[in-house]
Amino acid sequence: MNRLMRGSHGREHWSYQIFSYLLLIFASSALPRSNGEDRLAIGMSIRGNQNLTSDGESFALGFFSPGNSTNQYLGIWYNKIPGQTVVWIANRESPLSRNSSGVFMLNRDGNLVLMDGTRYVWSSNISFANGTANNSTVVILQNSGNLILRDGMGMVLWRSFDHPTDTLLPGMKIGLNKKTGQNGLLTSWKAEDDPRSGDFAIGVDPQRPIQLVIWNKSLLHWRSNVWDGSLFQTTIEGSPNNYLSYIAYAENNDGFYLMFGVSDNSIVSRWVLNTTGVVELLSWQENSKKWAVLWGFPRDDCDIYGRCGLFGSCDTNNKPGICNCLTGFKPTIQKDWENRNWSGGCLRQTELKCDKGDEFIRLEGMKLPDHFIAAGNLTADQCEMQCQKNCSCMSYAYVNTSTVGVKWRCIYWGENLTDLRRIYVGGHNLYVRLDGSEVGQF
Repeated sequence: MNRLMRGSHGREHWSYQIFSYLLLIFASSALPRSNGEDRLAIGMSIRGNQNLTSDGESFALGFFSPGNSTNQYLGIWYNKIPGQTVVWIANRESPLSRNSSGVFMLNRDGNLVLMDGTRYVWSSNISFANGTANNSTVVILQNSGNLILRDGMGMVLWRSFDHPTDTLLPGMKIGLNKKTGQNGLLTSWKAEDDPRSGDFAIGVDPQRPIQLVIWNKSLLHWRSNVWDGSLFQTTIEGSPNNYLSYIAYAENNDGFYLMFGVSDNSIVSRWVLNTTGVVELLSWQENSKKWAVLWGFPRDDCDIYGRCGLFGSCDTNNKPGICNCLTGFKPTIQKDWENRNWSGGCLRQTELKCDKGDEFIRLEGMKLPDHFIAAGNLTADQCEMQCQKNCSCMSYAYVNTSTVGVKWRCIYWGENLTDLRRIYVGGHNLYVRLDGSEVGQF
């Protein structure tokens, strides 16, 4: 039985596990071996049916053609799991023909390159200070699934974990780099047999980095709740060592990041954005020889972004429809709501008077709306007072955001409220501004 749980463990819990991943140096590959490590040295290559295999043989790198595709790609897949589950692709946007004689090699200039005859198809594209690489530079496929380029001093020059495709493996991260503005994303395959970038991408919201979003092309498809310092955890009852999988959020001087981790490396799991725009946590079940889906988002109609329009709240327990107007609001077009067309949202029953008696009503267990503004490290009373005296402040919440350096943060909304839903576990209190004459009615 699978169970989704949210915990409130502190930074120390997950950062220790993340740090342990970074310390582990696994071995790899199917070519020359030295000091217990397989490696691909400068001038060496793989082609055709040759594979580079990790030291523990968990992963393999080589050429493959997905499904009925007539194209050929260089990728990494689980070596011991039937069905060739691919977790990373070098040339997803520049495929080779199935009959081409592609070559993957560590070039003389120190770069990883994929070539089709004399044509460069893909490269790690590293610039070396002196223009050339040291002869001791090697490429290694680690037992974590990370393909790394390393010099003779042990310094990692490039790694595939920094360039994800549609999959996160334990120890991988996605996030927003503050210095470059680059947003690392997972991007879905275009189709089951076409690994080109599809319509869906998932990453940190560049405008409000303490929430995660899925885009459908340029449109928002799904948005997480505001990150409140807890971990997303999943346990499998009866699994060895109480197997735990988690997604941790972190901020450092470089940026905002989400990292996927597990408490037991013997359990095979992955986080993947599929072709339909659902991000799933999957775990390999050795007994059934199948991937089990532990959870996925969006998981229901209420998870679709803005399902109930402005000032509308979604609740799958509502009958007969899933949308309700917030307290103090009514459908913009009643007939549309009767026909279960909620996109027009809701409007106020009584206009605000600002400093002439507006009050706040508390809505419990809510997924907080989008487009929030951070007001800082205030007390709860200060948070309410700041919103009260600002006529453009429509709503506020007081949220624990300890993972972003502020233990408690006041956030507010200065515009229409959108993408709300009722959450029965892990929701927040949302305080919505109403005309004072209405508050006593509810």
